[in-house]
Amino acid sequence: MNKKTAALFSAAFLAAAALPAAAIAMPSICVKPDPDVAARFDGVGCYDNVVMLIQKNGLYGYAELDGKIIIPPQYQDAADKPAERFPRNRELLIPVKKGKLWGYIDLSGKTRIPFRYQEAEPFIDQYGTSARVRQNGRDFSIDLKGREVKQ
Repeated sequence: MNKKTAALFSAAFLAAAALPAAAIAMPSICVKPDPDVAARFDGVGCYDNVVMLIQKNGLYGYAELDGKIIIPPQYQDAADKPAERFPRNRELLIPVKKGKLWGYIDLSGKTRIPFRYQEAEPFIDQYGTSARVRQNGRDFSIDLKGREVKQ
């Protein structure tokens, strides 16, 4: 191994070692449904081993890879691949936009964290237990119950 290759290898190893294990454990792979399933919707996202984002008539919801609808399209916006990176979040709360505000629902479609945020991200810390939100122009993290997480 020449010096340049060794230096690149060392830099890549050190960069990977600095990341939390959960962040590098799940590669990003986009699995799309069969064309006949995709044709039933106006748009489809990637399947993340739990759900795939679907769009119909300008609204978003979620379906299984075979097209079985889990959460009917009823939201103005929604997260693509909400379960992809951090499968430790067993509750899988999904950020969705209803009207002008974001909240979090579970896989049954039940609202788990009320629609009160101007922006909301998926639960993506290394344990899948905190998410970044914006409320009244202020950015902060919340836990799975919607409580602010002190940094």
